[in-house]
Amino acid sequence: MIFEGKLLKKLEEISIVSESRYQELADNLGVLSGLPGIALFHFYYAKLLNDNSQADLGISIISECIEKINDGYNYPSFCNGLAGFAWTIEHLYENEFIDLDTDDFLTSLDDFLYAQMISDFQSGNYDFLHGALGYVFYFFTRFKNTKNNNLKSRYFDFLKNSINKTREISSSTVSGLKWNYPKELGNHIDCSFGLSHGMTSIINILLRLNEFPGFQETTKDLIQKGVRFILETENNNTPGNSLFPHSTSKNEPYDYNGRVAWCYGDLGIGLTLEKMNQIMGCNDENNLALRIFNHSAARRAASDTLVSDAGFCHGSFGNAQIFKRVSQLYPNLGFEDTYEFWMQDGISKAVHSDGYAGFKQLMGNPPQWEPLLSILEGVNGIGLVMVDYLSSENNTWDECLLIS
Repeated sequence: MIFEGKLLKKLEEISIVSESRYQELADNLGVLSGLPGIALFHFYYAKLLNDNSQADLGISIISECIEKINDGYNYPSFCNGLAGFAWTIEHLYENEFIDLDTDDFLTSLDDFLYAQMISDFQSGNYDFLHGALGYVFYFFTRFKNTKNNNLKSRYFDFLKNSINKTREISSSTVSGLKWNYPKELGNHIDCSFGLSHGMTSIINILLRLNEFPGFQETTKDLIQKGVRFILETENNNTPGNSLFPHSTSKNEPYDYNGRVAWCYGDLGIGLTLEKMNQIMGCNDENNLALRIFNHSAARRAASDTLVSDAGFCHGSFGNAQIFKRVSQLYPNLGFEDTYEFWMQDGISKAVHSDGYAGFKQLMGNPPQWEPLLSILEGVNGIGLVMVDYLSSENNTWDECLLIS
């Protein structure tokens, strides 16, 4: 850890700006873009430092979220709303940050979130961040964790129905299945392969369900056919820097100039294929997931990675967290060096005198530099990656991004 002191200093700066400015996200209760994500950072930072004051701040932020819900807050999505808040509570309880009966506390949200899940499926909005899959992921987390047999049965039924709905909105192809991109997110895109909004997230979540016997029969065919469709788009000597397109468009050739990032590109496909290897035993002799990771690890020049900022979604620290996980899966294959590269690259981007802890993210169209707080795009996500780098424990907060 050649720059441990620098990371600790940055974490202190992030903590200070987070505490002083978290009210900027007061209207957002999602884990990835709102207040619960801020609390998550402070709980993990408290654990790293053994500092109760940081945990107290996390509790205070969670209490504010609860007050807002009691006052009528009802925005539902995982990224920006109640599903993300509820996932955070479940995660904090599971990891012993808070002592709360989540079976009692969270079940009042079930019917509302389930109705929203069904509505989004019916409109074709499967999106993980902003649509049906976010609710599926939350209900899956509750299904795994609850010790109450009646609740487990309820969540089992919810999830069974979500699998049926996922099948209903799929489309058959010559080689397999695809899921059309939610039209409100981009009318020009046919299919997206991104973990953030695309069909890779469908397969990733179906794989998590496939670990449990009651879901294996209904998920296996969807997983295999969906992967088959993605694999047929692999680059066969077409000019470009990526192995797969980040999306497909009707009547247009595939674009293989994808960036190295969590949200879109090869890494999300690699993570999902690796999970398929682990859960379904589908690892072939060529190990495509490993080939994807090696290809992405070799891309380091900014003109090749297309990485401009440091944030998790499409920046250096998201790549660092992914390659941390890859280096754990494949020790001694050089991925530790790639992890270090992206950590160093992220730190080098803390150059903005008017940023948060020196960081700004490139946002919007046309793109502009903005200081942000959230896990997904701001300094609290950067801070969580730094905490993981310094921690000797195998933290699991990145489950909310379909990584661990």
